[in-house]
Amino acid sequence: MSVYKHPSKPGWQMIKISHGRKGKADYIPFNGSREDALLVEAEIRGTVNRSDPGFSDLLPEFMIAYKNRSSKRSLEVMHNSMRHLGIFFGGYKMRHIVPSLIESYKAKRLADGVKKRTINIELSNLSAYITYTNQTTGSDIPRPKRFTKKETAPPLPRPMSVEELAAIIDNLQGDIKTMVELMTFCGLRRAEVFGLTVSDYNQTTSILLINGKGGKQRIAPVSSPDLAAKLTDICRAKKEGLLFPSPRTGRQYTDIRKSLRKAAKQAGIQRNITPHLFRHSFATALLNDGQDIRTIQELLGHSEIATTQIYTQVADTTKRAATSALVANVANAQTKHHRSTQH
Repeated sequence: MSVYKHPSKPGWQMIKISHGRKGKADYIPFNGSREDALLVEAEIRGTVNRSDPGFSDLLPEFMIAYKNRSSKRSLEVMHNSMRHLGIFFGGYKMRHIVPSLIESYKAKRLADGVKKRTINIELSNLSAYITYTNQTTGSDIPRPKRFTKKETAPPLPRPMSVEELAAIIDNLQGDIKTMVELMTFCGLRRAEVFGLTVSDYNQTTSILLINGKGGKQRIAPVSSPDLAAKLTDICRAKKEGLLFPSPRTGRQYTDIRKSLRKAAKQAGIQRNITPHLFRHSFATALLNDGQDIRTIQELLGHSEIATTQIYTQVADTTKRAATSALVANVANAQTKHHRSTQH
């Protein structure tokens, strides 16, 4: 390796420039990330062939440019995508990345058991890298074709019944029980619950201020008196900070699925229970109760009504009411027809 961690300076890199078997190597300390050091090393050596780059040649500078305009989470996803892409495309020139090779990559990832939606994320990040390469080298490498929206559509949510919700909540305790009640009664996402702070809850009005996806904010009423009382007690005891800090780390929870699986088992529920399933069940229950879909959209924090409409496909009461009306109308028409023919 030509770049490795500095032996005595944390956060620094050591760039090694070799000069043949007999030549004495240069060791250059560098204060920065490995990606930055790789870019400096490549520029010093003059090894980057910008007229015909290999897959890895422009990757360090691309990652630096991407890092400067992306969130921490997006950067993590990009790193993960490039790790998988590099394993497959590492030995190719960028000009070798043609549609047939992309299809081979898809087939390989599918054979590994990777979902099409995940592969699409990887191909989107590859597309970003190809766009950067085209812009900086003047090349015209085609961007990859991803799986279609129809091919990657997630399965319809299978909401829990009211009885299942009650059974799981009864088998939970402490903060996790309160968090699940917020998902059940307010439709919050897992990350939204984990990030709630004392200042997000208005004890007077029993209103939560939710910081949703993309920095969008919305309000959610806490209609359950018992849940509102719990939140008030927590706020008075903590004064500030997270409503539900992890007892192990003191920071945000990262997952509660283990607790949910245990509660489901104790309740005799065989199906897989995930945190997001409570949000699905919240939306479906409101639809079954005849609530307006626009109101549900606002409660869920969806930007597009189409996102909320997926729940109309699983709201059995709404469908049953619609088809029952049709059955009744046809039955009435048949009765009238029989009467008219008998006379």
